[in-house]
Amino acid sequence: MDWPSLEMARGPREEMPALLRQLCSDDWDEHWAAYEELSFRLLAEGTVYEAAAHVAPFLLEIAAGGGRHGPTGAFSILSDLVCGDEERWFARPPDIAAMRAFLARLERMSPDDYRDHLLSKAAEARDDSERRALEFRVRLAGLDRHRASLRWWIDAIDAVSVGIPFYVATLGHDSFAMRIWAVKLLSWFGDEEPGHTIAVRAIADVLDHETDERVLMNAVMAAGVAGRAQDHDLIDRVWVFLDHPEPPVRSAAALSYAALVPRPGRRVIEQIYDCLFAGPEDLDWFVFAYRDMSAMAAYTVGRLDPENADDRVAALVVRWTAAGPDDDERFVRAILTAAFPGGPIAEGVTLADLDPAGRAAVEAILSSGRAGSMPVRMLLRDYNVIG
Repeated sequence: MDWPSLEMARGPREEMPALLRQLCSDDWDEHWAAYEELSFRLLAEGTVYEAAAHVAPFLLEIAAGGGRHGPTGAFSILSDLVCGDEERWFARPPDIAAMRAFLARLERMSPDDYRDHLLSKAAEARDDSERRALEFRVRLAGLDRHRASLRWWIDAIDAVSVGIPFYVATLGHDSFAMRIWAVKLLSWFGDEEPGHTIAVRAIADVLDHETDERVLMNAVMAAGVAGRAQDHDLIDRVWVFLDHPEPPVRSAAALSYAALVPRPGRRVIEQIYDCLFAGPEDLDWFVFAYRDMSAMAAYTVGRLDPENADDRVAALVVRWTAAGPDDDERFVRAILTAAFPGGPIAEGVTLADLDPAGRAAVEAILSSGRAGSMPVRMLLRDYNVIG
């Protein structure tokens, strides 16, 4: 591999062979230090770098080869390479087919074409705030970087998707940890065919036959990530787990069901609220959302249908008030998503013009004493609440 020629987020590129060998170390500290360093080099602020697609085959080999420490760490990074950033993914799931189509457009564009594209977007802006943001992008327009970063992510997705047959086979592994990571990895491939059909069938089989509650919890959640509203058999399977005796499995089922069904019903919504307020934040072996099931509940509540859950904003505000500053971005994003499902507030709209949910959201955030933090201010600007 010509590692020095590949773009990475940070670190000397020529060190990559030694770092990959360190992944296989029998020394626990060296092993996990290598995985942490590798993650820093391949990903930064949601951007997946060029080297990621070239590292994926090595990670697949490590996962398939077993070893004392290797497989779960390899699975973890492979998962990150597909989604880039789980918080962004769950807040606004990407359309991979649309990404591919847009990359094809970018590949045909000249710098002038790209500038014209951004200017046309600015002309179509819904308000002055969005127009100013797009015009700012025009001034900083970087076609090559935009094209490269999108290509890197798609290349990483494709490189990790090579392992789909291996992930399916791993669902029969003796190790419950291997089964957990395999079902999570399959969940990311529900957006395109044949990955969608393969993932849904494999996850359904896990739901039918798995007996380990730790695996079931993740498999039920994976169903909501990979599945679509037309996957009726999968939806029926998830419904059964709403009555599971273990609370984490029931909570995962409620979150999953709400992701699959536009109007899940009040019973499911109440279970989601229970998870939002009482869901474990550091749940062993829940591998989605960095082991924080209450975070998954926040993302889910933010996307609930307003007519189906008119109290969703109030629930998120109460939960945010009890959270620490480290959770400001997550909960404020969920609050604003719930309050303004159509996007930023239009220019010239006053507080009195907002509907009750929007008004309650803005008043709660601005009066919280935490509106001055950088993440909150940025989100308020994104939604045109402040200039």
